Amino acid sequence: MARLSRNIVILIIGTCALLLGAGSGVASAQRSADPTWTEQRTFGGGTSAGPALAWFKERLYGAWKGAGSDGRLFYSSTYDGVTWTDQRNFGGGTSAGPALAAFNGRLYAAWKGFGSDGRLFYSSTSDGVNWTDQSNFGGGTSTGPALTVFNGRLYAAWKGFGSDGRLFYSSTGDGVNWTDQQTFGGGTSTSPALAAFKGRLYLAWKEPWPDGRMFYSSTSNGVTWNDQRTFGGGTSDGPALTASYDHLYAAWKGFGTDGRLFYSSTSDGVNWTDQSNFGGGTSHGPALTFYGRRLWAAWKGAGSDGRLFYSSRGDA
Repeated sequence: MARLSRNIVILIIGTCALLLGAGSGVASAQRSADPTWTEQRTFGGGTSAGPALAWFKERLYGAWKGAGSDGRLFYSSTYDGVTWTDQRNFGGGTSAGPALAAFNGRLYAAWKGFGSDGRLFYSSTSDGVNWTDQSNFGGGTSTGPALTVFNGRLYAAWKGFGSDGRLFYSSTGDGVNWTDQQTFGGGTSTSPALAAFKGRLYLAWKEPWPDGRMFYSSTSNGVTWNDQRTFGGGTSDGPALTASYDHLYAAWKGFGTDGRLFYSSTSDGVNWTDQSNFGGGTSHGPALTFYGRRLWAAWKGAGSDGRLFYSSRGDA
């Protein structure tokens, strides 16, 4: 009887150990990155340019220009990545895609003026509802700017106005006073992208020449930039950048008539993974951000399809 009881105890202990082991395996699987993208979904109203994404106060925000000749700026947000708020209008008009970034407890938006107005404007909100009056900063541009936060400062980057393909950048520590614009990197014909990753500020852009190559450069102090390098495949619009805890991600539209969406990543800022395809087609550069341990992308539909789409994947 004692021997039988001992065997029953061993069996119970073994079963508990097995269950605990299985439970640990399940938890580990849930924590592991999901390598697949979710099916694309629509959100917001229509657009004729690339949208912007940003994480702010536990919500994912999207911003975009209206469709066609509608130069109004709109935004919406979601807490769960499924249900979005009704779109709202903010700021002045634009003829290009805006940029978003969270900085010092506020959500900032930046954009180019409407039509031939190449001035750069920005506005911010502390509650996601009430926006400050738009203010001017930097020099002129003919495409949408980029925003990101690095070393306690809000950075903006943009292409020059008209035929000026130079890349410019400026920064602010208080959201009001901006440094004088400075040039960096090579030339471009589209909007650049910015992201902070592992103590460095990264810039990515499409070259102005017909082959659509993409370049990137980085700085550790916001002043001295390293030599530009190429990455990924070709594109005919501006790329997007964002960073997770251990990866810097880039996404872009294919070259020329290729409307496919591609992405790549690097863990050291030098060696990039082979490009992979995701989502549906587009005719403009996409947006990227990292929210809730997931990589999120948003884009305009291909050709005349002005719908806004989004998808996400677990960080890998």
